[in-house]
Amino acid sequence: MDEKNDAINQNLNPIKRNSLAHQNLRFALIACKNDLLNTASLALITIQIWDVDKDLYWCTSCPSQLPTHQRIDYPFESRNEYVYKAAILDLKTNHIYGEVILFNRFKQENIFGQLAATQCAEMISQKINDEPKRCLSIHAYSNQYEIKINHHPVLLTPRQFEIICILILNPMGLSLEQLHFYLYEDENISLNTLKSEISYLKNKVGELICARTYQIQAQVFADFKQFEEALDAGYLDTIRALDQGDYFTKCRSPFLRNWQQILRIRIQNLLG
Repeated sequence: MDEKNDAINQNLNPIKRNSLAHQNLRFALIACKNDLLNTASLALITIQIWDVDKDLYWCTSCPSQLPTHQRIDYPFESRNEYVYKAAILDLKTNHIYGEVILFNRFKQENIFGQLAATQCAEMISQKINDEPKRCLSIHAYSNQYEIKINHHPVLLTPRQFEIICILILNPMGLSLEQLHFYLYEDENISLNTLKSEISYLKNKVGELICARTYQIQAQVFADFKQFEEALDAGYLDTIRALDQGDYFTKCRSPFLRNWQQILRIRIQNLLG
């Protein structure tokens, strides 16, 4: 039993580390997104951000997706295109979070290409090392949920809890209309009602929720996300150990209920 638990913990540790690294990279990209898009537009270049696992994480051609849903091979140098690369580093520890890859759309050499790639990487690195971020931990398993901000419990209404979970699963943020649909779908509830709900929620969690595009601004540790990441990684023993029932059992949100159904189908397909 101890050996099995050790194996599960060994699988969970890289999941936690990768999750934290991706969250830090995500925060930085959200903060830098407009600057990166402006740079790409003015210089007629494409900017790609690859994570430490050599997976495409974000691209100026699909700026609303983070992480991107594109699946392409890691770019290598070729005679037909000029590729410039620069590592994204933690300025304090030199930990590598990923890589900026920049190439010209017209496949023409740009003498400032390497400088631009380096500057983009440094801009992202600086954002990673900005002020400490808030920590949000959330447990959505079974009928009892628990949410803490900076390790302090916070009491939320069921709807407020659902809003937090929906935003966690949509890290690039949602418009008011999108959030309304994910939360209520066809229920006859006005946008003003949702605005009031968000206002009450922000009174409890402060700047945890960003305005305009509603999104979570915190390091997130959520049991349902950890399970999803174990499923993505294919850690069978970890999945079996963590799979003790459904999440969001009392949630009314169509989006969360659909997410749980898809998760259950993925588990059945993987475990048989």
